[in-house]
Amino acid sequence: MQQLSAFTVSDDHAKQEEVWNSLPSWNRDSRSIKSALQSEAMKANDKRIKFIGGIDVYETAGGTVKRDLFDEQNSGYALDVALVERLVVEKLETEAENLRAEGWKWVVCVSELPREAHYMSRVYPRNVPLTDEQQAELRGLEEEYAELAELIEAGVADDGAEPRTEAIQARMTALAATGEAYDSDDLAKAGCYVLMDYYGKLSVERGLIRPEAEQDEPADDGVEGTNEGSEPLSSRAGAQPEPSFSLSAALVQELTAQKTAAIRAELAHNPDVALAAVVHAMLAGLFHPYGSTDETCVEVKVTSEKLETSIKNPATCKGIMTLDDLRENYGHTIPGNPHDLWEWCLEQPTTTLLDLLAYAVAKSVNALQLPHYERRKQRAHADRLAQALKIDMTQWFEPTAENYFGRISKTGIEQALTEAKGADFAAGVSGMKKADAAAYAERQIAGTGWLPALLKIAPTADRKSEQGDDDQLAPFDLDDQPEAENDQFPEAAE
Repeated sequence: MQQLSAFTVSDDHAKQEEVWNSLPSWNRDSRSIKSALQSEAMKANDKRIKFIGGIDVYETAGGTVKRDLFDEQNSGYALDVALVERLVVEKLETEAENLRAEGWKWVVCVSELPREAHYMSRVYPRNVPLTDEQQAELRGLEEEYAELAELIEAGVADDGAEPRTEAIQARMTALAATGEAYDSDDLAKAGCYVLMDYYGKLSVERGLIRPEAEQDEPADDGVEGTNEGSEPLSSRAGAQPEPSFSLSAALVQELTAQKTAAIRAELAHNPDVALAAVVHAMLAGLFHPYGSTDETCVEVKVTSEKLETSIKNPATCKGIMTLDDLRENYGHTIPGNPHDLWEWCLEQPTTTLLDLLAYAVAKSVNALQLPHYERRKQRAHADRLAQALKIDMTQWFEPTAENYFGRISKTGIEQALTEAKGADFAAGVSGMKKADAAAYAERQIAGTGWLPALLKIAPTADRKSEQGDDDQLAPFDLDDQPEAENDQFPEAAE
């Protein structure tokens, strides 16, 4: 029945027969059939479809949609991939034209942010005070929003309350944006990249300066204390003018070491400023990756492994979505210009700094197990960290056919069912097709709280693993894994 259902995505009988005859007998499950029939189509949940505004926008533009007879969501497939690509380009170019109208030196649409962009210098907007009229409007909007929020929370608001709060938020955001503007000189030398991000959202990277533009800037003649081939020292922000006599390199190094030692000693007795300094150093790297190391003398930084590349469908990962929401919320609070971040950190209460510290530390957590590096010591500590946090992993992950059972062997499915519900429920799996067995396991295990072994949090830390030899270059061996988890690697298991 599942095989027949898969064939309903196409009414081309010749194509149906071609697909059936081309697939080997061991690979004629419903997923393989549907994939082969839609090889030239695009799913409605593709990020490009999301970017242009959904499948309805594509249909309005004249695109043809093929819908699965058994698709409960009625989302369908876009058959004209070229049209989707054209709509994506048009949306990017529309935004690019808006940016060009702002006066940027260059605006380029790209499929992904070029590597060299990470090494470019950057300019930032400057604060522009709101007019009296704008300030009055903002105060009125804040009061109205507070009133509506109270009504909604009390459950007595009318149907128009929530749409109105959204409109108020949008207007307050627009007013806040008018409080910043780029200097005309910065616009004349910097540019923007326009792209679609990993999740199918519009992303604009403003204020980037190409290396050749920096080289073309005229030298600041007539300023004393210059070093050949570099910016005048006395003109740099925060730099002290050099003495009129020369100092040896050894003496310069010793004097600056003396200064560093004094700062360290004073900072060690001032936990409030130390907290602000640590949070500032961490946030500089997380929120301002362009040249952020130049903004702090504190050699503390956050290294954050990109988890999206290790998850097949990261958009469904609850943990990643939670961190993305936090970043977006903090992004509305933290200054956009990294030069303003230090003063901002000093002004924040301890509770705010601790919240930001928790976010920054959270981004640095890495409990990954890699094919070439099992990271046993780090993963053992991750278990103890999870215990301290009292984490219930069943609240964060539920095994399904898509994210687990469809990616292990039928032996692994039988083992999971036996662990979760008993041998009787696993008895018929060996006679099922793989896709049917995966769907059956998802239905049976739902709500039981069963998890794959690698997701379980050990009740006590494995101290032996922390005291063992360094396993950095040890090859990944399936025999080292719990027997139940060997089936995560179907090629090896089968």
